[in-house]
Amino acid sequence: MFCTFPIGPQQRRSECAHSLASVHQHWTQYVEIHHDMNKAYVREKMRMRHLGVVYTDGGLVKGKNIRLGFRRHMDVFRGIPYAHIPGRFEKPKRHPGWDGVLKATDYRNRCIQVNLLMTDTRGSVDCLYLNIWVPHGRSGKD
Repeated sequence: MFCTFPIGPQQRRSECAHSLASVHQHWTQYVEIHHDMNKAYVREKMRMRHLGVVYTDGGLVKGKNIRLGFRRHMDVFRGIPYAHIPGRFEKPKRHPGWDGVLKATDYRNRCIQVNLLMTDTRGSVDCLYLNIWVPHGRSGKD
């Protein structure tokens, strides 16, 4: 309905005001619905940016997604075996792989190291694991 203010009889003004109130109400609902849809869309896009479970030569690996700051995330894969534990003084052999999904969320053993004072040795010979960090790049729109 087309309205002109304040010209016209009282009844016309009343109809016009009612019509404008109705348009305002519908517009407000439209904006709220699309705002919620937009937020859901952004959340879905952010979820899609996470790698989740990835395929490697050894099998499937599931990492952990960490938040770096405002709208910045990184996938972290900790303790992925890349070689089989060798015998003493032998070359490492390729890791045979695993069945199912490897949960790569915790660090594994570190290699043997001596502290600066050469008074303490820590670590293990079972240390053939990779830790991988995959930052999510920023697009020009971020």
